[in-house]
Amino acid sequence: MKDRILVADDEYLEREVVKMILQSRPDRYMVVGEAENGLEALNFTKNNTVDLVLMDIKMPQMTGLEAARYMKEFNPNIGVVLVTAYSDFEFAQNAIKYSVDDYLLKPTRPEHLFEAIEATMKKISYHKVKQKEPVKDLITSFLNYCRGGDYIR
Repeated sequence: MKDRILVADDEYLEREVVKMILQSRPDRYMVVGEAENGLEALNFTKNNTVDLVLMDIKMPQMTGLEAARYMKEFNPNIGVVLVTAYSDFEFAQNAIKYSVDDYLLKPTRPEHLFEAIEATMKKISYHKVKQKEPVKDLITSFLNYCRGGDYIR
């Protein structure tokens, strides 16, 4: 199954470069959309199935950091990788605070982009499995109590 990726950057050429990099691995990645600002990216993730967002920090209407924060609140299983020209420590701190999965500096090499995507997707898969385990354990416990005649517990 292909990873569904949204590319969000206010610069058209940056979006095109990232899409070209991703299209070099068509068996792994599918660009499902693009956004010119954080608000557009946020709305896209609310209305479409997206596994991962590659997003710039400084964009009009809503920054990538703000959008990432709302995306993670709305869908904790969405991956967010910030790709930015800003190496400002405060940006990095806020990225951590908002649970951003990775932070890459522009210009980034394709191999670094692929590494960030792979690491993020592994992390997301791990969290999805961990979230399902308590429910599975609860169902198993319930069935065991019922089989033993303990319907009240």
